Amino acid sequence: MLQKWPFPGTTTWTFNWTAPASGGALNVAVAGNAVDNTGTSANDAFATSSFSFAAPAAVANPTIMNATATSITQNSAVVNADVTANNAATTASIEYGLTASYGSTASMTPASITGNTPTPATGNISGLNAGTLYHYRVKAINASGVTTSADATFTTLVAASVNSIEKTSIEVFPNPVVDYIMYRNMENQGNVSFSIVSVNGASQNVQIEKVNNGNYKIQTNSLANGNYVLLMELDGKKYVHHFSK
Repeated sequence: MLQKWPFPGTTTWTFNWTAPASGGALNVAVAGNAVDNTGTSANDAFATSSFSFAAPAAVANPTIMNATATSITQNSAVVNADVTANNAATTASIEYGLTASYGSTASMTPASITGNTPTPATGNISGLNAGTLYHYRVKAINASGVTTSADATFTTLVAASVNSIEKTSIEVFPNPVVDYIMYRNMENQGNVSFSIVSVNGASQNVQIEKVNNGNYKIQTNSLANGNYVLLMELDGKKYVHHFSK
């Protein structure tokens, strides 16, 4: 491009170009030549300059990997995940609840995730019920969209006042159940009280039949398919057994 202007003075050029692919760079070289129209080059001047423009990096939905639940107690858990922001500021959170519909949310740190490499994110869930199965997933949001990890579950620890039937003479079977669940304890044939709750803590009405001392048959045909907890009390001690239908 050749342009003339009176001396002294300034001029401006406007350049148009096609933007490079995302993440690429455009290098521009400029040359300027000033002459005094005397017919000689004694007072002429020539200069060059160069500069570059970097195209912005591509933005995409966040990526979530390695979502896991750790440090599980009776009423809390820690959820960790590796979140990649994919070049847009990203926030991550935990969705959790008693079913895969979730219903509760907990924040994760760091509060803002940036860049294009996996960033460890962590969040705490508290106020949970003991001995209960919970569903959870990690959710990440940026300007491009929303990403969620696959549904996963963990079970909180049983309260200290409730004992597992392991290493006792108590037998509970089958698991999973269909129409009934059997309780057997031939070493301690005392009377037992039973209750069944769903994983969301709702009590279930079931029929309980004492077959003979140490043997009980608990009807489960009225239960919907799902996960349940059988609570037993014998000689002032409470026991728990998880089962599914």
